[in-house]
Amino acid sequence: MKFLALQELPLSHHILLPPANHAPHAEDSSNPDYADDEDYDDEEEPTNNAIASITSEPKIIEADPGQTVELPCRGENLQHVAVIWQKGNTILAAGEVVVAEDKRFRLSPEHTELILDNVTSKDAGEYTCKTTSARAVEVTHTIRVFEQPRASVRQASRVVKNMESATLSCDVTGYPEPTVTWERKGKMMPTGDTKIEGTDLTFARVSRHYAGTYECVAHNDLGAARTAIQLVVLHIPEIEVAKLSVNSGEGVDAELSCIVHAEPKAIVVWYKDGKQLNSNKHVAEEKHRHFWTLHVKNVQENDFGNYSCVANNSLGFSNAIISLTGAPSQPTVTAEHLGKDHMSFTLVWTLESAVKIEEYRIRWRKNDEDWQETTVSGEDAGRPIYNLSYTFRDLIPSSDYEVTVAAHNQYGWSLEAEPKKLHINGEHQSLAAESEPGAKAIGTGDAGCLRPTSSFLSQLSFAFILASIIQRWQ
Repeated sequence: MKFLALQELPLSHHILLPPANHAPHAEDSSNPDYADDEDYDDEEEPTNNAIASITSEPKIIEADPGQTVELPCRGENLQHVAVIWQKGNTILAAGEVVVAEDKRFRLSPEHTELILDNVTSKDAGEYTCKTTSARAVEVTHTIRVFEQPRASVRQASRVVKNMESATLSCDVTGYPEPTVTWERKGKMMPTGDTKIEGTDLTFARVSRHYAGTYECVAHNDLGAARTAIQLVVLHIPEIEVAKLSVNSGEGVDAELSCIVHAEPKAIVVWYKDGKQLNSNKHVAEEKHRHFWTLHVKNVQENDFGNYSCVANNSLGFSNAIISLTGAPSQPTVTAEHLGKDHMSFTLVWTLESAVKIEEYRIRWRKNDEDWQETTVSGEDAGRPIYNLSYTFRDLIPSSDYEVTVAAHNQYGWSLEAEPKKLHINGEHQSLAAESEPGAKAIGTGDAGCLRPTSSFLSQLSFAFILASIIQRWQ
C-alpha cells in the first residue's frame, strides 16, 4: 500500500474525503445488470450522515510574541465529515493531518483545536475552520499579536512638477493599531500646520515651497517608528534680489547678489547693459549655495549701469535686474521718537552713499491730499552710512500723516523711502508701515494738512541734530 504525503495546498485545490466508515459499493449502480435489483434500490443511506455543525463562536485572540495560541473548532457530528483549517488561501490542516510546512502548527488530541506555538507578528490574521459536507459550515477566528509600530515608505523620494498634485504614502504595521502623522523636517508644513494625520499625505498643487523631507511617524502604546521621504519639485529658476539698487562710488568695491532657486539646478550668467560678463581681475563671480554674487572691484564711473542675473535650467529661465549706481541708497526708517508735548514727532532714516550727500527732499501729506515738500542741505558724514533726523512740530490733533524722504549726491537722487504713516491724536502717536498688514494707528481723526508754521520751519536748520549726536558718540 502506498501513502501520499499531504502538502500545504492553496484553497483552489479541494481535498475530497469520504465520510468515516463508509465503503464504496462493490457494484456499479449504472450497470444495467443491477437495474432491477430490489435490494439495491431499497438500500438505506448510512445513519452516520447526520448533518454536521460547528458550535465554536468566532474569537479575537490577542497574544504577545512567543505565546501559544489555541483556536477551537468544536461541534456536532464532526466525526462524519472532514474538517479543514486554513489561513487565507493556504490550507493548514485537513482531517487529522497537519499539512502546513510550519512545524509550529499542531492539532489537539481530540482534533478540535488548531494550536500555534511561539506566535509572531507574521501570524496575525484570520484562521477559518470549515467542513467538507454538502452543507458546509465554518467559524473564523482572528489572531492579533502585540508589536511596536513599524513604518516604511515605498520610495525614498517623490518627484513632481510645479503645480502638480503629490501624494506621499506610508505603510504602517503594529498592534494596537498605531496612529500615523506626517511632519516636515526642520520646517512647518506648507499649510502652516506642525503635523497632519493619516497614512497618506496629499497636496493638491505644489510649488517649490513644498519641497523638503517629510517624516511619517507611527505611534502606539508600545513605542514609535519613523521613516522619511524626500519631496522634489521640478520648476524653472526663481530669483530673489535683496537690493534692486546697489550704491557705490568710484574707487570702492561693490557686490551684486541674486538668490536663485531652481530644480534641476540652474546655471547663472551675469550681463551688463546686455553684454555677458566674464570673470577677470575687475569682475569676479562667486556662488555659495543659492547665492550668486558678482564682485566689481575698484568701481569706475563706467561700471555704473544695469546688471542682469540670468538663471537657466532644463525647464526654462528667469532674470532679475540690479542697478549699480553712485546715487544714494533708498532711505529706511530706523527710529522714531514722540515729543514730550505729544504734538511733535521725530523720524530717523539711514542710507548709504560713497560720496557726500548734497541735499534731502522731505515730503509729507495729510491723508490723500496733495504732497508738500521741503529740502534740507546735506553734509559729508565721512563714511558711507548716513543718518537723517527730522522733527515735525505743531501737528494737528486727530490727524493722519504720511511722510517720505529722498537723498541726492553728485550722481543723482535715491529712490524715495517707503512712505510711513503717522497718526496724531494730541496725546499719543503711532507709526505703522503702510505695507504691514494689521498695523494700527491709535485713534481716528479728520483729514487735514501739515502747515509749515514758524516753529515748524525753525526745525529745518536742525535736520542733522540727531545724526550729529549719533556720529559724535560712536
